[in-house]
Amino acid sequence: MLNFFNKTTKNLQVSNKIYKVNPSDDLYHTLQGVHGNRDINYVNVDRLKKSVERNDVLRLRPIVVREENESLVIVDGQHRYEVAKMLSRPFYIMIDDSYNDMNLINMNTHQRNWTLADFASYWSQRPETADVYNIYKKYKEEYTVSHSILIAIFNKTSSYKSGSWNFKEGNLKYDSFNEEHVKDRLSKIKRMQRCATNPTFEHNVVGKQQFHGALLEALENSTFDFEKFLDNLKRSRHKFNYLANVSDYKKEIFRIEKKRTKNVT
Repeated sequence: MLNFFNKTTKNLQVSNKIYKVNPSDDLYHTLQGVHGNRDINYVNVDRLKKSVERNDVLRLRPIVVREENESLVIVDGQHRYEVAKMLSRPFYIMIDDSYNDMNLINMNTHQRNWTLADFASYWSQRPETADVYNIYKKYKEEYTVSHSILIAIFNKTSSYKSGSWNFKEGNLKYDSFNEEHVKDRLSKIKRMQRCATNPTFEHNVVGKQQFHGALLEALENSTFDFEKFLDNLKRSRHKFNYLANVSDYKKEIFRIEKKRTKNVT
């Protein structure tokens, strides 16, 4: 088998050698995280730790590093690095100095590793996008809405299942085009979340994106009277705690809104 390997690879060019780093090596505890990479998710670390304890395959996923200010910084593999150190296991590195910040974000835009929160964190640390994405993060902390809903609001649309690509690529906008819209929609969602009494909204309903998506669609209808909807919702029985999809939530929103003021049941 080795002879076959030697024959079939003898004319291939060697690229990006992989190095094994043992716990006794000076490099073992000195790798740094690259500026702008996603924060450590210790739930993922714990899950990966259990996997490596069962079957150590760290050698199959080398940590990609690059040289920066006379140090090696991790551009891909922070969680594997944390797990290796926790278990005192060797890890493997591949040095690639051509690996820049845009390589990092482009790779993660087209795979499932990063969440929308990871992209928000990344772009909030980049000088050219920090202002907008930090505003976005403040809204996310203040309001009980999903990332998908908040992105849709920033994009001035009710379609929360699309529009994340621009967000992931650092193209989120916040200016005179959408500032008032963002404030208005988030304010209306918050007011709706607080006004139901018959019964009150269950905890999982308050932040449910299907519910919020239905309200965003209703608000795009020129005949929808939001204030009347809220007034009726305060005094009317509703079915929101038992619904699941946007269509049903939207039907219930319009049912409540169309109720006669004197009829509260």
